Amino acid sequence: MTNAGVPGSPPLTPSTPNMRVTERFTRTANDTIDYGITVQDPEVLTTGTWSAAFPMKLDNAYQMYEYACHEGNTAIRNYIETSRYERAQKK
Repeated sequence: MTNAGVPGSPPLTPSTPNMRVTERFTRTANDTIDYGITVQDPEVLTTGTWSAAFPMKLDNAYQMYEYACHEGNTAIRNYIETSRYERAQKK
């Protein structure tokens, strides 16, 4: 729901106190969950709502790493690149 941290984006996604977010997780098979999200905020969104959905499939080969600096953690690199971009834009 946020684009904060994306180079060139505004700092926060606009919203009002009336914004409503509905998320649904529906098991459709032993190895699949359908995820859906609907955002309602008629004061900000021109259509009043937007929705997205996608399946989440079980992957037993997926490896979860601790949140630390290591070769599999691309988020650290993204934070550094974003920080450098923001500093360069202030000049």
